[in-house]
Amino acid sequence: MSCKGRRGDYYCPAWRAKARAIRRQDHNRCRDCGRRSKLEVHHLRYGTPGGPCGRCVLLSVPDDVLISLCGDCHDRRHGRIALLPPLPPVNLTPIRFILSKLRKLF
Repeated sequence: MSCKGRRGDYYCPAWRAKARAIRRQDHNRCRDCGRRSKLEVHHLRYGTPGGPCGRCVLLSVPDDVLISLCGDCHDRRHGRIALLPPLPPVNLTPIRFILSKLRKLF
């Protein structure tokens, strides 16, 4: 068994199974905010190479140092906070209405 992909360890089938188990253990909720979507597994500390492919650092980490976090909380834990919050969606209907009235006038 070998890991494939740009971030090989994360594509290892054994790691994916372990990550699913950790998310189940945390009741499919982010440990920081309780959100249920876009969960990732965060390592409180890293391990050494091992696992079925012989190089997966992730598989050697004990379950008690792995936690489920949503993407936003995971980014916060790693200090990757966005500089600006996402913009809310804009309702263009009133603007289109006004433009259509202006076009009729001119």
